[in-house]
Amino acid sequence: MKTLVMIYGCFGRSLAYTLKNHKETIFKTLDDDGIDYDTAYINNRVSKIDGCTPNDSILDVIDKTNYIEINQPDAIKQIHARYKNLDALFAPHLPRGAMINLYLNSFIETKCGDYICDNSEKYDRVICFCVDLWFGKQLPMDYLSDSGDNIIVSDQNPGCDNGITNGFYIGTPSIIGQTLRTFNKLESLAPRVRGLDYEKMIYNSVCDNKFSFTPVMYRFIKIRANGRVAYPDNWLSTTGTLWVANLYRSQHH
Repeated sequence: MKTLVMIYGCFGRSLAYTLKNHKETIFKTLDDDGIDYDTAYINNRVSKIDGCTPNDSILDVIDKTNYIEINQPDAIKQIHARYKNLDALFAPHLPRGAMINLYLNSFIETKCGDYICDNSEKYDRVICFCVDLWFGKQLPMDYLSDSGDNIIVSDQNPGCDNGITNGFYIGTPSIIGQTLRTFNKLESLAPRVRGLDYEKMIYNSVCDNKFSFTPVMYRFIKIRANGRVAYPDNWLSTTGTLWVANLYRSQHH
């Protein structure tokens, strides 16, 4: 089945640490199974992230055939133009400085959704994931066949209120594309309710579109710009991902 692999996020942040892993766990699996696929990239370009200067030279290894670049300052301007009061949505207990990241994530994932919908007739399936992710094992190919009528997502972090782990999605173009197009619907998808985090907003998008989803035990960690694992070990233990972090550390001394 013809598949689109869409990778998004700040490529200069961690692609230098995740690229080899993506080749081994995603692309090699597709190649070994004879899956015909295209790649597409949406890069959120920034000048600083995690207190570091992004390694934008890594962009030289990317095939620019299907490449879209977002300039984060421009994206933030569009966010403030669309949503005058960022504190009006999502959970009230979230840190004030973290609010913009929720909107940015929605903005970038909506760009993914737009691209997927615009090219939906070309593909049977979509594998869409954030560039920061480092996967613990090869992607099981039955996820592609099992995602005909629903979205395959990881079960590792449903958030505060039984939401959907964000950042990794497999399904048909119509389902994935519509699910990720959240930015202009946040008033209904992310009302000011305690516990409503990004994971719950994605869950609401799935329900709003009358789609279904299947959580699977597929584990990954997130890598920061300094090459370190994003979260402390006690949190990784609760999400069943400490073994992935230790595997990553054993390969990146």
